Amino acid sequence: MEEILFKLASEFVFGAVAVYLIITNRIDSKDRESKLMDYQQDLQSKLAKSVTIQREILTMLKNIKHPGQGEE
Repeated sequence: MEEILFKLASEFVFGAVAVYLIITNRIDSKDRESKLMDYQQDLQSKLAKSVTIQREILTMLKNIKHPGQGEE
């Protein structure tokens, strides 16, 4: 009888630990996914700013007159 109760108790503990690990893993996965999404949005924002700066620099360079090519 004690052996059966011990087996039942150990199976219950094993099941509880398994459920805990599954839930924890899902929470961790969602947290990692959220952090990756935030990181991706941050990178996209930085890329957009970089492209804007590059366009502004290109516009400035186009507006600079080269020496010897002034108005005649």
